Amino acid sequence: MIGYRLMVLALIHYTTGSRVGTRGWRPKIQAVMGDLIITNRDRLLSAREWEGRLMERIERLASVLVAEKGFQRMDPDPGDLAAVEQIGLLAEPPPFGFVGTRRHWWQPTTIALVDADGLDLAGMERFAARFFALIYGQYSIAGTYGLLCFVFEGPPTPAIIEHVRNLKRSRYKVYMAAWTVDLSTGRVIPHRWGPFGVYPGRAYIEEAIRRS
Repeated sequence: MIGYRLMVLALIHYTTGSRVGTRGWRPKIQAVMGDLIITNRDRLLSAREWEGRLMERIERLASVLVAEKGFQRMDPDPGDLAAVEQIGLLAEPPPFGFVGTRRHWWQPTTIALVDADGLDLAGMERFAARFFALIYGQYSIAGTYGLLCFVFEGPPTPAIIEHVRNLKRSRYKVYMAAWTVDLSTGRVIPHRWGPFGVYPGRAYIEEAIRRS
């Protein structure tokens, strides 16, 4: 709001200064406008650097899950007609940072990492709906698990943490849990109650964060 008022004031002085005798103010206001432009540019660059750093950490965490836990990056075959819906769920913007799948105790297990900084509650709901549709549509096997991790570079608010905990879903014994991953503290806040024994486990992800 302050920046907007200064820009309006600058425009008024710039266009009327020669008529109202404020010619001396024009250089000062032009300097203020220049500072505002530089400040906004720096903020934009900082936001981009922040987002890039978060994506790098998500990719490092994904690489650990692939190397140590055997998750395979989900990359559907475009020639497989049965995978058309799956491809759409993965490709729909905004994209998942990582989706990996494997079998654990002979049951399909899928994990997804999402860049959650700046994501609103409705956006989280959409990610949860897409991910559950993905695991349910791909397997529909009793005992299938999906773990959706919302990854934050900065500490999320208690309201966001509570919202994520309530995003878990189930249908015909296909289960999805949603966790908050706080990179700033190395903490993972899981869902409440069941499903239990979600792979690869809270303790492992926290330990992987420290190493990634």
